[in-house]
Amino acid sequence: MPYCPNCGAEIANDAKFCGYCGGSVSQSASPVSSSEPVMPTYADPQPGAYSYQPGSQSAYQVPNRPTFAQSEVPQVNTTGLWIWSIVTTLISLIPGVIAMTMVSKINKCATVEEQQKKIRNAKIWCIVGDVIGILAIIGQNAQG
Repeated sequence: MPYCPNCGAEIANDAKFCGYCGGSVSQSASPVSSSEPVMPTYADPQPGAYSYQPGSQSAYQVPNRPTFAQSEVPQVNTTGLWIWSIVTTLISLIPGVIAMTMVSKINKCATVEEQQKKIRNAKIWCIVGDVIGILAIIGQNAQG
């Protein structure tokens, strides 16, 4: 299997870009056949990001793979969800508070998938709270 010339990560045979660092992969990328470890070269190296420990099982170790910075995850406009969760709190306290907690965590997520999950959960709790509140109001009106 070929390796990325930029970071040394394994890449698919027909890959045009590295799935790890995003760097362009030339068609001449070939499998590493020597027993020497592949050490990446960076224009702006991150100290301590890679380490070589003689005698270890793997000479090439990546202790902490880089993750996207918080600023690279798009911020979501949560105004509508805040209003909905506040109204839900007025109708049905517990589901509304849970929804507000979910909304407060949306823009603190590290990935877009995590943001989408928090948005979906906040909407579910708003719906549950609204249904419970409406049923309670209907029940009170039927009795009185």
